[in-house]
Amino acid sequence: MTISKLDDRARGLMAGIAAGNLLGIVQEGWPRERIAAEFPEGVREIEARSGYPDDDVAQAIVIAAAAAEGPLDPHDLGRRFGALLGARFGIEAIPRRWRNRVAEIRAGRTPMETYAERLLAARAYGG
Repeated sequence: MTISKLDDRARGLMAGIAAGNLLGIVQEGWPRERIAAEFPEGVREIEARSGYPDDDVAQAIVIAAAAAEGPLDPHDLGRRFGALLGARFGIEAIPRRWRNRVAEIRAGRTPMETYAERLLAARAYGG
């Protein structure tokens, strides 16, 4: 079986997401200055260990699967993410901000609209 150039690129993309995620998972949420001070040459070793809490790669896989099936639909993605988290940890494990985003999608607003509004509001208040 031959792999198409597009399939090869998609596989490379997913491998890159996974590798980048593993490299930076321990420092996730750190300010840029702290990372630069502690890793002046950049993060070069994977410090994450088995069982380290993370769902970024799982979310990327959900998006990739949805994209492979056709145009992305925010309502469909919301259902898929809810199913991913609900199946693993129960509904209460879904972060409140995600539940809020699902409510916004159900109200007819796209995640990008709400993100853009929050970003503009933060900038207006110096954030």
